[in-house]
Amino acid sequence: MLADPAANQSFGGRVLARRSSIGCVVTVGIVLRCVQAFEDRALWLDEAMLALNIRRLSFSELCGPLQYDQAAPVAFLWLQKLVSFVVWDEEISARIVPWAAGCLALLVFAILATKVAAELSLLPVTVMAFSPTLVCYSGEGKQYSVDVLCSVFALCVGMRWVRSPDRSAALLAALYCTVAPWFSHTGVFFLPGVLLLAVVFRKRTGWALTLGCALGSVSSVLMLYLVNIRKVHGNSSLNEFWQSDYVPWKAIERGPTEFEAVAVWMIRRWWELVVRSPGLSPEVPPATAAWFAVAVITTAMTWILWRVISELSASTLLLISYAVLPVFSCLVAAAFERYPFGNRLLLFAAPLVVFLLAHFPLTKAWNRIRQYHLDALLSAVLLTWPLVSICETVGEWRSIDNMFAPHYEEDIRPFVAQMVRAQSTAASCYVFHAARPAFEYYSRDGTQHVFFGSPGDSDHYRDEVRSCLARNPEWYFLFAHTSPWGMLEPHKAYEYLTEQRAEEFVHSKDDVRFFVTVGRQIASHPASITAQEMATTTAASADDHPVLTNPRD
Repeated sequence: MLADPAANQSFGGRVLARRSSIGCVVTVGIVLRCVQAFEDRALWLDEAMLALNIRRLSFSELCGPLQYDQAAPVAFLWLQKLVSFVVWDEEISARIVPWAAGCLALLVFAILATKVAAELSLLPVTVMAFSPTLVCYSGEGKQYSVDVLCSVFALCVGMRWVRSPDRSAALLAALYCTVAPWFSHTGVFFLPGVLLLAVVFRKRTGWALTLGCALGSVSSVLMLYLVNIRKVHGNSSLNEFWQSDYVPWKAIERGPTEFEAVAVWMIRRWWELVVRSPGLSPEVPPATAAWFAVAVITTAMTWILWRVISELSASTLLLISYAVLPVFSCLVAAAFERYPFGNRLLLFAAPLVVFLLAHFPLTKAWNRIRQYHLDALLSAVLLTWPLVSICETVGEWRSIDNMFAPHYEEDIRPFVAQMVRAQSTAASCYVFHAARPAFEYYSRDGTQHVFFGSPGDSDHYRDEVRSCLARNPEWYFLFAHTSPWGMLEPHKAYEYLTEQRAEEFVHSKDDVRFFVTVGRQIASHPASITAQEMATTTAASADDHPVLTNPRD
């Protein structure tokens, strides 16, 4: 029986239109990632701290522990170190690996989504491309974009094994379990899912090959633990900083009245997992309308996940179980205080959530929704925040800094250059503790005639400024912060310098402040740090690396 040429032409037209649409979406997503990564933007606090480790430490020293209480997978650090040898631009050198990982993750996920729902894959690809979270971290010199890429590869490995459960698929999964954890610590969380598939397909794979692959994977992870992860877990400052993202067992131990705190913790983590990590809704102010929008999006995502799990076939449910198990593994790790369950450390789960979303068009519920054109409304709800953020940003031709986790404007470079010139004339310089990493990075560890502040409260910072001026009226003061003005720790120091009529230089976004008191006679004030203590601190500051906490969520 001959095929209908008109039908074939119609089908071919739909396929071409679908591929063209997905290609356009992926292209726009890559352009957004390029804007974020290659804009002339100075390294901010977190990026500068990690970049200093990459510059200062050898390959063996990068195995940990790192300076400034940083932590990252050892293979990622080595890759960053290699890139620094061939890319001379400091900002691009720090961000090119995350950018490449973000772009590759989008491309691979687009191919993966078309295999899940060939004609209905535009929505998940759009979410992945326009996700404020993923775009933002594709342009930041940290490892979170590589976490996303490893998760996408894990999904590809799982789908390959479920659809073609042969020996080559098992070997591919074993290769992933052996290599991925070195580039992303979250790769360890996919081991239970791989174990599940190995048990289900044990007859086709064969016990000998299964046990051999398991032995190789376990050996690799054990070596990684001894070389790198063990040193990270021994960092008490990191554990204290991420304490709120561990399961609050201590609250449960205090009695039934504390269950409310645990419930609140669970609700917030659920929101971060299914809404915030995939970038379906950014951080919002506590206004009634904003929280209502978050509630609607969270409810919609919860319902979608339930329909996907309850309506699909056994093989699809097996693949979904493979995608869900890493989240449960991460939660278990948080229960034992081994890995935080929240914030940017949950970014690896973003492809998993969007992957589940890609299965929704296969359910009966989707067809019922399409009768009333509610699928378009659902798509609009899911993409409202990302699209609005993108439009606002492109309109300003700035970096995509307001899309989810805003990059605070810390263009500290011109002020550091001025302080370096001042050092050549033996002028005195004060650097706020949160500005120290960027100062050291851009000054090439220039510490002569520099007093580095230490962490404290508002009064402490004001007293540090007073101590400096009591010793010498001519100073250069450099501050950088990462929180709104009302929450700034050094605001009393700012006010005090303003009272002394110091010359002030500040960027439009108020995140870097520079004061100069050269040539101004200022009366001495009682101080918490004596001149002798300040001189001792200044001399030792080149080798001292104080603990810096990151207020950014």
